[in-house]
Amino acid sequence: MKYDVEAYIADNPKAWALFVKFTQEAIAAGRKTIGAKMIAERIRWETMLRKNGDYKFNNNYTAGMARRFMEQYPQHDGLFVTRGAA
Repeated sequence: MKYDVEAYIADNPKAWALFVKFTQEAIAAGRKTIGAKMIAERIRWETMLRKNGDYKFNNNYTAGMARRFMEQYPQHDGLFVTRGAA
């Protein structure tokens, strides 16, 4: 099943903003590769535990967001390991 990451981001801009923010933090910390699921779990931690559970992050869009990040920030191509086309 193919998931429309652009539609998800349009409906959930907070998810994309946090994905970018936490990915950039990992890059700034010196990470050369990152697991997209790690970023997804960080989003959950920050939004569900620290902000009283007001937001849920959908796993179905994690891979698409990783690909989108590398497209929008081509200097970080290869940062996320992906399994072929989505």
